[in-house]
Amino acid sequence: MGANDDFGQKIYTIDLEPDRIPLEPEQGFLSSKEKKVERVHARIKRNNLREAAFNSEVEISQRFEKNIDVCVMRKGIKKAQTKVYDDAFNFYIKGKWAEAK
Repeated sequence: MGANDDFGQKIYTIDLEPDRIPLEPEQGFLSSKEKKVERVHARIKRNNLREAAFNSEVEISQRFEKNIDVCVMRKGIKKAQTKVYDDAFNFYIKGKWAEAK
C-alpha cells in the first residue's frame, strides 16, 4: 500500500496483521547486565543479516517466507499481493530503484 510522505514521495509497506500473533508470556525480570547482553546479541544478529542482504548472500523476502511470525501475520493476504511486494523489496535491496517502484 502506498502513501505520500511530506516530500511528495510514495512510501510502500507490506501488509501484515500483527494482531494474529499472541503476546508472549513475560519471562521475569532481567538484570541490567542481562538486558545489555541481549541488546548486543540482537544488534550483532541484525548487523550480520543486513550485511548478508547487502552482499546478496540472502534474499530478505525468503526470510519472510520462513519466519513463522511473519507467515502468521501474512495469512489471509493474497499470494499475488505478497509476490509483488517480495519482488519489489528484492529490487530495492539491490538498488534497482525504478524496478522496485
